[in-house]
Amino acid sequence: MEQSATSIEQAIRNATDPASLLRRIVEEATRLIPAAEGAALLLLDGDEFTWVCAGGLLSIPAGMRMPVAGSLAGLAIEQGRTVFSEDARHDRRANTRAVELSGTAATASVPLYYESRPIGCLTIGSPYPGAFSHERVEVLNTLAEFISTAIATVIKMNRITAQLLEIDDGPLLNGLRAEPASVAHFVANVLHPGTGSDIVRRQQIERVLEEGITTCFQPIVELSSRHLLGFEALARFPSGQTVDWFADAHRLGLGTALEEATCRRALSCIGLLPPECYLAVNLSPIALSRKGVPELFGQVDPNRIVLELTEHLRVEDYPSLRRRVSELRRQGFRLAIDDTGAGFASLSHIIRLEPDIIKLDLDLTRGIDLDPVRRSLATALMTFAADIDALVIAEGIETEGELATLLELGIGVGQGYLLGRPEPAAQLA
Repeated sequence: MEQSATSIEQAIRNATDPASLLRRIVEEATRLIPAAEGAALLLLDGDEFTWVCAGGLLSIPAGMRMPVAGSLAGLAIEQGRTVFSEDARHDRRANTRAVELSGTAATASVPLYYESRPIGCLTIGSPYPGAFSHERVEVLNTLAEFISTAIATVIKMNRITAQLLEIDDGPLLNGLRAEPASVAHFVANVLHPGTGSDIVRRQQIERVLEEGITTCFQPIVELSSRHLLGFEALARFPSGQTVDWFADAHRLGLGTALEEATCRRALSCIGLLPPECYLAVNLSPIALSRKGVPELFGQVDPNRIVLELTEHLRVEDYPSLRRRVSELRRQGFRLAIDDTGAGFASLSHIIRLEPDIIKLDLDLTRGIDLDPVRRSLATALMTFAADIDALVIAEGIETEGELATLLELGIGVGQGYLLGRPEPAAQLA
């Protein structure tokens, strides 16, 4: 929890970092005005300006101070309007030192006010005399209030959040004692919704990757004889749904690492399974497309492996995935399409990849003995599978009625609680 709090606090500090905001303003101002080749933010401090952030042509070291009097920026503050100079090198109103350090010719200084009080100036520059006109810089005048408010707000937010995060015993909020960690979560999620939760979730996934993944194996059997054909490796996590762990991992950039770790864990147990049985492992299109997939299986006989393609992630490049699948199948791996009937993606996989195995989703299997629509869909998939010479496996078989109906439809292989629950490899042996 201490590590989590530290990460959340760092995220809060990053979100309220004034330097980051100032840098973005300077960068965007330079992009916004075509003739600008640099920009700088000068904040007012008494009778002086401080160069707090600058870029491009105006990249004077941050922290340089310049008198308000005798500068174009000071004149802009005094007059309350944008001040132009066609060539500051020959303009007596300009600060000579600033002009010499930056090498600017044309400049435009836009005054910044917050709650009717001057707070600084945004200056853009060009090495070419007469580069700016009132029309071109009008957009900066329009944005001046937004820029001023953004600067003032982020500085204030930075100060307030720093005070909150430095409280050791938990702040007293409206007379109620709160834990520092909960305060940090609140602040982080207000600044960026989900930030606190994402940091905690990332750490949970990283902990699982570090400590190892629990894997169970569910039997896949011939329905008529209950003869054992293979096992599907299923990852198990400390809490929640397995599908949510993988979805969160992919969203947070850890999806492939979690898939590969799960696969390696399953393969490490293959020696405990009956030698005549195959092992089915789940991989997303992203993981399956990686060039290192064959190395992931090491010395395991490819003929004992079925690669189950999940449908939870969109396929961006089917031709590339098809080439990868073809290479793996030439080596002896078989391809199964998981969750068929649960969504459009699985049907797209079947059409474009022509798998060796089609697995009927448990939502299609559940209650198939009582639902003619489910039976019709399963029959259609059986016909299609026969046309491409694919085996159909029914998932989620839980009742004798479902089993009998599947046999009547000609589906000869399946898995489900009726046939065997997922168990650790040691118990299966």
